[in-house]
Amino acid sequence: MKAGGGKRKGSKFERDIAKRLGLALFNDADSFVRTPGSGALATIRKSTNVPFGGDIMQVKHFNEYTMPYSIECKHYKQFDIYNLLVRNKKSLEYKAWEQCVRDARKNNLNPLLIYRANNRPIYTVSEQGEDSIAPDIEYWLDTELVTIDGVFQDASLIYIPFEVYEQAAKAFYQRRQTEGN
Repeated sequence: MKAGGGKRKGSKFERDIAKRLGLALFNDADSFVRTPGSGALATIRKSTNVPFGGDIMQVKHFNEYTMPYSIECKHYKQFDIYNLLVRNKKSLEYKAWEQCVRDARKNNLNPLLIYRANNRPIYTVSEQGEDSIAPDIEYWLDTELVTIDGVFQDASLIYIPFEVYEQAAKAFYQRRQTEGN
């Protein structure tokens, strides 16, 4: 890879995820944008008192819905989920999750890590519990998450294929449109 290619790859991934989230949740590709400086503004936030962090931010709100997540995006050559499961604190994977959690806590949001390795599917990682993304997806798809293929959980984290998240978000959008909310 050329020098600087990793940053370009990461920025492209963030823009792609922002577009896909906007289309899935609101049928509007411009609903989410890559955070200027890709999370770097989280440090500026302290002086401006504006609550944002992470790599993607919601800029359009439909029917008063605001995503309660701080979204961190990572696109690495390799991403071994095992490093998160065993809490390998020296790994890139664990450091990405720590960064995601830190940004989320600063902004009173829930952490959502969206990651992919080269030539691999996209996955999401969030915390377990009622504030995690799991109840949203279960509600959006009107199903129990444990019945969805490709989803696995450990004591504190839940791993979901991004395609499942997109499918759930589209169902959420359609339900909100039919309910008129």
